[in-house]
Amino acid sequence: MELGAKFLHLLGTLLAWVLFIGLLAGIAWVVRRIHLAWETRAAKRGNPEQQAAMGMRYLEGIDVEENPEKAIAWYRKAAEQGWREAQVNLGLLLLRGDEGVEANPEEAKMWFLKVVERRQKADDLESVRAAWAMATFNLGWMALMEQEFTEAAKWFRLATERKCYLKEGALASAMAQCNLAWLYAEGRGVEQNPEEAAKRYRISAEAGYAEAQYQLGLLLAQGKGVPRDPEEAKIWFQKAALQEHPEAFKRLRNDDSGLSV
Repeated sequence: MELGAKFLHLLGTLLAWVLFIGLLAGIAWVVRRIHLAWETRAAKRGNPEQQAAMGMRYLEGIDVEENPEKAIAWYRKAAEQGWREAQVNLGLLLLRGDEGVEANPEEAKMWFLKVVERRQKADDLESVRAAWAMATFNLGWMALMEQEFTEAAKWFRLATERKCYLKEGALASAMAQCNLAWLYAEGRGVEQNPEEAAKRYRISAEAGYAEAQYQLGLLLAQGKGVPRDPEEAKIWFQKAALQEHPEAFKRLRNDDSGLSV
C-alpha cells in the first residue's frame, strides 16, 4: 500500500511538471506571436529597424514561413531608409545569389558603397562598425575577384582599421587581414613584403580565422617573413585543423610534425 502511494505521488509530481513545462511553452509561443505582430505593425509603419528584423525573419524562417523574396523586400525597404545592417545584408544576398535570390553583383556593390559613404566620426556603435567591416571586406573581395589588386588592398585595409567585437564584423575584419596578408606575400597591388604579410596573418590567426592560422603555420614552417619555428608552426596547423581546415589536416596527416616544406 505504501509503495503504491509513493508511486502515485511520483506520478502526480511528474504530471505537474509536464503541465508546468507545457504552460511555459504555451506562454513563450504567445509572447513570440505578440512580438511578431508588434514587429510587423512597426515595419509596415515604416520603422527601418523592424523592417530589417522582418527581413531576417523571412530569410531564416523565424516564427514565419521562410520566404527569400519577402526577406529581400523587407531588407530593401530598410536599406532605402539608410539602415546600414539592412544595406549590408541585402548586398550579401545579392552578391551571393543564394537562398533563392538571383545574383546581382552591381546592385550589391551599390549597397556596400552606401554603407561606406554614410560613415561618420561618431559612428562608434558596434553594429555600425560591423556593417562597415562587412561592407568594406566585400568590396575588397569583389575587387580581388576582378583582379583589381590595388583596389582590393584599399578596401581590405579599410576593413581592418577599427576593432569590432560583434561576431560578423570581427570575422569580416579577420578575413580582410588574411586577404591583405596574401596581397603583401604575393606583391599584388602592394609592394611585396613578407614581414608585413606575416604580421597580418598573425593578427588574423589570433582572431581565430582558420585560413590565416594555416598560412601563418606555413610561414613559420618555411621561415618566410618570420624566423623559422617548427613548433609554433605545428600549433597553428593544429588550430586550423580543429576548425576543419582541409589543408591543415593534410599537413598534419602527411608528416608527424606537420612541418614538411
